[in-house]
Amino acid sequence: MRNALLGMLLLAAVALVLAPQADQRSPRASYMYTAAVTVANPKAKLHVLELDHRVLGKQQGSHHDLRLFDSQDQEIPYVLEVRDGQAREPAQQIMGEWFNRVRQAGEYSEMTVKLSEPVPEVDAVAIGSANENYRYRVMLEGSDDGEEWLTVVDDASIFDYTEEVRLHHDEVGFPPSRYPYYRIRVFDGEGEPFEFAQVYFTETTGAKLPRELVPIEANFGDWQEYGDGQYSVAPLEFSVGNLPVDELELTTDTEQFQRTVELGQSGFSGETKQTYGSCEVHRISTDKLESTELTGALEGRWVPMRSEVIIHNEDNAPLKNAEVKLYSCRRLLYFSGRFIPPLTLYVGNPSAMPARYEFASLFKYEDASQAKRAKLGALTGNTGYVPPAPPPLPERIAANPWLMYGAYAAAALVVLLLVFRTLRRPEAEAEAKQAEENAEEDVVAKAVESGETAKPVEAAPPPEPVEPAGKGEAGEG
Repeated sequence: MRNALLGMLLLAAVALVLAPQADQRSPRASYMYTAAVTVANPKAKLHVLELDHRVLGKQQGSHHDLRLFDSQDQEIPYVLEVRDGQAREPAQQIMGEWFNRVRQAGEYSEMTVKLSEPVPEVDAVAIGSANENYRYRVMLEGSDDGEEWLTVVDDASIFDYTEEVRLHHDEVGFPPSRYPYYRIRVFDGEGEPFEFAQVYFTETTGAKLPRELVPIEANFGDWQEYGDGQYSVAPLEFSVGNLPVDELELTTDTEQFQRTVELGQSGFSGETKQTYGSCEVHRISTDKLESTELTGALEGRWVPMRSEVIIHNEDNAPLKNAEVKLYSCRRLLYFSGRFIPPLTLYVGNPSAMPARYEFASLFKYEDASQAKRAKLGALTGNTGYVPPAPPPLPERIAANPWLMYGAYAAAALVVLLLVFRTLRRPEAEAEAKQAEENAEEDVVAKAVESGETAKPVEAAPPPEPVEPAGKGEAGEG
């Protein structure tokens, strides 16, 4: 029982050591960098601050570690807006009900879609097909009753050139409309007669944010060829730290090309191969297609301070005089006017969790155009920064969790051994007693075999009484 109790205490001690410890630092003291924020009108209801690359470069690969504090140590809620050309809310896909599918031989394929009630406002339709290598003209009509039709768009195009140049486009955009019925007519063109495979509409999500790009200052090294020219690789370095990259632009003297361009680590110099983002660029001129796309979206992927640009040439010759430029979208911080100046922006806390404010759900009702511009001061080290305490064991062995599993397994094994010993003790004592009895029986048996008999042990005679001195002489007289 004692051993079992010791084992349980050992297991509890191991669990206590492995348990994560809470960060005891104050909120301000856990951030490595600060910058003063100056507002034009402290009484304004809404303010906006643009984050430059100095601030973004000190973040830890996300926007989690951004905090605003006023002079009273009050945390100020904010909303971060990325000017990436997308709507503030994701678009919803609407399938609808298909019917009246018609094939007019030699002319077009047609189908009608009825949207469910309440009828949503839509501004795009994706028209998928199992066909390959095609180009078709599309006409879209709308109707309130399925009888009388009005033209929504008449001269749109969908195409697929994936076999030749990896280009595909199946979406048709149009002005926002709210018809219960839509009729899609795809006219015969290049390729086999069109066969509908999937159709869905995209619900209007309101005004989209403008796409506003800011050039990134980067240092590029010389191009090196690897894999017999299949890869062109150039080292890349940002001076301010890790940065989000939203767009890549490539220029070259090569007249016709199509390439995948990747930001990452190629692995050719011995480092671990990694990919942070990639895109397709091309310049194509054929009898069927004239297309040039020298920019590619990278969707704000965070790229380390040192990485590489990798061009996949496959079996083609390397590009002539290739140059790459990188851009990030503008990032604006909108915050409430309820604070006591001065304001300070804090950044640089690897353990920070994403900020969650009620202000985010209310911001959509604000007129962002009325926000007053704030200015960001110099970014400096936080004089009140307190380094985190030595991390608990789980974080120190995070790179190799098998160490933690091994500690638990060793503790469990010790407990099992102690319990086993406790359970075996009565049996071991009985075996020892039995062995002692067997040994005594063996001694007796050997004595019998040798002809010896056990003699009884005689008791010693009692001692004679001793008379006191002088007693006899007195009697004689």
